[in-house]
Amino acid sequence: MGVDVFRHPFLCINYFIFAQILNIMKKLLLFISLCTLLLSACKKDSKTTTDPVLDIRIDGLYDFSLGYDDRTYDYEFKTIALAISQLTLSQENVSLNLEGLPTGIEVKFSTTSGIPNYTSLMEVTLNNNIKSGVYPIKLVAKNASGVKKTYTFTVTVALPCNFSYAGNYEVKETIDGVEQALYSTVLNRMGIDGNIIYDYKNYYAMDFNCTAKTVVLYSQDYVFNNPNSGKISGTGTLTDNVITLNCVYEPSVMSGGGPNKIIKKVFTRK
Repeated sequence: MGVDVFRHPFLCINYFIFAQILNIMKKLLLFISLCTLLLSACKKDSKTTTDPVLDIRIDGLYDFSLGYDDRTYDYEFKTIALAISQLTLSQENVSLNLEGLPTGIEVKFSTTSGIPNYTSLMEVTLNNNIKSGVYPIKLVAKNASGVKKTYTFTVTVALPCNFSYAGNYEVKETIDGVEQALYSTVLNRMGIDGNIIYDYKNYYAMDFNCTAKTVVLYSQDYVFNNPNSGKISGTGTLTDNVITLNCVYEPSVMSGGGPNKIIKKVFTRK
């Protein structure tokens, strides 16, 4: 004769307890699985990679300024002695290079590569393309495997105003609104005065102000060294590559007289 578990009180209680225990075990197994998954994820996140480091050091590098030397009528230059030292027993060739070198600054190394310890003289010079400003430059040391170590230094260039506008220009000119033939000229700095630019086409001297971005053409002979040619004077504005000059031409009696003429010149750097 079979036993009805749903009618027998003792068996019914045992079945209930068993079901509860089974449910708790399922939840416990689920909890353990979740913890294992989280621990695994944490281990993956905490795993890091270390990039190789070039085990050398460079001493002697520093920030500096360059400009124009009124005594020599030439750009200043700087020579810096760099000491490249090995920090470990490793013996491998290390080369020197520069990144971010701007137009107008030139750099030469006496030694471009070698096995540390060695010294290299770094000579920094300026050329006619340079403008005043602050220039961050990177000195990069690299071994044969391509592992790099980078040092940053700053060259501050401070030049008189006229250096910024010396160069070759094309000039559009109108006289009383009538366009004239396009012509070329060279503007160059004049003497040791930091503001004077000389126009080699017309032999005009102009006073530049880089702070105010203005230019003044003081009254002078319309034709160089010919007082009978009349006078020209004017003012204008500056941008990085364009000079706009608005002038008044006053004819002399010897040149035929007549009313003043309005002359506009627009110099555009080539």
